[in-house]
Amino acid sequence: MIYAIRGNYQTTISKVKDYSSFSNADIEKGLRLDSGSTTEYELEYLKAAIQLAENYIADDIVLTTISLTVKEFSSDSITLLTSHLVSVSGVTINGVTISDYDINKYHSTTDLVFNSYYSGELKITYITGFSSIPFDIKRVIIVKTADLFDIERNGYMMQNYKENNVFEKVLNNYKNYYI
Repeated sequence: MIYAIRGNYQTTISKVKDYSSFSNADIEKGLRLDSGSTTEYELEYLKAAIQLAENYIADDIVLTTISLTVKEFSSDSITLLTSHLVSVSGVTINGVTISDYDINKYHSTTDLVFNSYYSGELKITYITGFSSIPFDIKRVIIVKTADLFDIERNGYMMQNYKENNVFEKVLNNYKNYYI
């Protein structure tokens, strides 16, 4: 997953993902499990399927809180490689809070444009992903979870193997392309 910024900066990034958009009932239905039987084991398959989908579209799907630190920042703007910015909760330069900036969203990126030129250590905390995950994305993630989980349906048995590219077909509509 690309969380970095464009430019030649030394960055530090930490992220925390919120998987609550997917309920245990979603997982149980997709994996054909009894109600109330979801364990951490099944949740790991869901997380793997989400990661595959996020890697494919090159952006976050589930809500993700990101803390970005840029050492020796020097500019009046910064480009974040995300198109699904939900909110910016904090921007500081050398420990001083900055609130004079505009947010410009594009197809594959988001620009934070400051009203002044700043230099020093920049820290930004922001949330990316879908506030409400579109049904088609949610469905293909559940299908991919089932493919990873269920040996009978996942294609390891070559005589039953049939190429299924619904995952890619659906996610192509949300894919980011960087030039």
